[in-house]
Amino acid sequence: YKQRFMVAHDDDITSMALHEGMQRNAKGQWTRLAPSGNPGNGENFGSRALVASGQMGKVPKIYVWDVDAPEEPLRELHGHQRAVVAMDFSRDGKKLISVGNDDGHTVIIYDWQKGCQLSNSKGHMAEIHSCVFNPYSPGLEFTTTGNKHVKFWDASKGSGQNGLFGKQGTTQQIYSVTFLPNGQAVTGQKDGSIYLWDGGAVVKVKKGAHARKVKQNQKEVAMPAAILGILSTPLGIVTTGEDSHVRVWDSSTLSKLGEFNIKESFAPEPRPGGVRKRMPGHSLNYMAGKECAAVVQKLGIAVKKSSDGGALLVGTTSGDILCLGMWKVGEQVEIVRNKDPEESRIMGGHAIMVRGLVTAHDGSLFYTCGHDTYVRCWDKEKKDLVFLFDCGIPAVGIDLHPKGNILAIGHVGGVVTTWDLTIRDKVPIQATLRSVNADRVEDVDEVRFSPLPVDEDGNLKPNGKCLYLAAASHDSVIDIYSAVQEPQEPDEQMKAKKDPTYLRTLEMARKVQGGGTLGMTGSVGSGGSSPRGKPARPMTASSSSMTLGSTAGPTKFRMMRRTGVCKGHSSYITHIDFNKEGTLLQSTCGANELLNWIMPKGKQNPQTKDLAGTEWATFTCIYGWAVKSESQTARKRAVYVHS
Repeated sequence: YKQRFMVAHDDDITSMALHEGMQRNAKGQWTRLAPSGNPGNGENFGSRALVASGQMGKVPKIYVWDVDAPEEPLRELHGHQRAVVAMDFSRDGKKLISVGNDDGHTVIIYDWQKGCQLSNSKGHMAEIHSCVFNPYSPGLEFTTTGNKHVKFWDASKGSGQNGLFGKQGTTQQIYSVTFLPNGQAVTGQKDGSIYLWDGGAVVKVKKGAHARKVKQNQKEVAMPAAILGILSTPLGIVTTGEDSHVRVWDSSTLSKLGEFNIKESFAPEPRPGGVRKRMPGHSLNYMAGKECAAVVQKLGIAVKKSSDGGALLVGTTSGDILCLGMWKVGEQVEIVRNKDPEESRIMGGHAIMVRGLVTAHDGSLFYTCGHDTYVRCWDKEKKDLVFLFDCGIPAVGIDLHPKGNILAIGHVGGVVTTWDLTIRDKVPIQATLRSVNADRVEDVDEVRFSPLPVDEDGNLKPNGKCLYLAAASHDSVIDIYSAVQEPQEPDEQMKAKKDPTYLRTLEMARKVQGGGTLGMTGSVGSGGSSPRGKPARPMTASSSSMTLGSTAGPTKFRMMRRTGVCKGHSSYITHIDFNKEGTLLQSTCGANELLNWIMPKGKQNPQTKDLAGTEWATFTCIYGWAVKSESQTARKRAVYVHS
């Protein structure tokens, strides 16, 4: 797979739409290919795909661009306020519908090639989640769904009618909609039900199509799970949602034909006492024919030659795109994946904000962490994920021990954890919880190990050790921990007194130890690559060789010894750096202060001028003797940091 980047947007992207099977004629006009594969008119330059992407902002922009040439957008469109929340192309690809995030959730239809609006109407006072053209309608009919409403539109009239739920349906959130070949609409509801619509009214309901099991009073209870994605395919109606399942339904009777459990196949194995995290499905797409055959062959999915079928793409809220085979077997539909589930994971990434990044000291790997609680290790050259584990609590900052065998992570809520890494062929294969400290309340934004000591020639000193770990928080303080001494279990006196720090750390340790870990696949040899020569991929949850990241029970944990506390900043800490000897620490904060500290107690060093010639192991602080900037006038525009 090859990535391309479209970089024209200048704010968060809030919606996208894809239209396949397009071609560009000699006049530069885009037209849809006929079902036979031949162009409807004009010269055929090959089948291409168009994308529309919308953003947020005071004047939100919509760009229409070619997948094969994303660097130069074909058209820029305007007309909305605040954000563009949903979009879709018409069947012929010439029209584009979009929904804004203004109070009236304005619905605009564009002739995007001409760059003009064909209609501009108020959508609904309630929030709108999706808008979809009816691909089987000869006209320009489309449907919008959202908070407690469905609206059926006729683009030629620029108006729509609210759907009638009647006695069978219940007014509620509707997240997704698709159309059947007979023109009927099918929607996925918040309570996990499927509604079939005809003539603007509900005609059939499948209750409890999606539900998830939760424990209440030590009993498993089925709770509604919202349907987030729905798609009409030749094999039936495919749905996915909050319960981490994909299910296939008969288009006329709404009886279940098949299902697939995303969580059991792709989510990390939990640690003892923990639970496997959900992987809610969010979006769906289906491929068939030659294109499908090439994809499933590449992914190694077994194809049943005697059955009709295709490839099903599933996007999850956890940041993954999965490719599954979907085949008809008798009256049922079978959904399959590769024997190695990671080969069916087309791509994976963080699902929420990425907050921390650190590069391995040889530059071959880098680690990232974020609010999705996952720590991921990436191969820099191959641009592939080689290892990940669940650290249990949303992560903010991360640093790697100079020897590359320990990770330190700063978390929300004032928590610092360290993890022992088991390395094989320079790639981590296991992360074991080493320590948990919860000495603060606010987020720990920065963590930094002191460097290994070097001599005057820059060579590492024999038997040199990394002495300290600094953890800077939004509490405006920096905690200094010993990186030499082994973490110890809390003493009995602290437990007996029910020390607040102990109780808080105990609570956080239980959360951390509830996570899971993924290592390399069992098929990976000593060379760290698969038989096909691909980089080592994360171990699957179903693998018998799964290794767990925690050796302690849910109530046992170890804490690092704190050697000192740096107090003196008047705002939250933004950056910290050790000098090359590991005896001094410099820090900056949100109040634009630069302070220096003496290890190990964290006593402030007021003789700042004496540090002008100090060599620092890293230089992330935005102030200091080594920092140069433009003139006072230019400083308003930009600041340049040199080290």
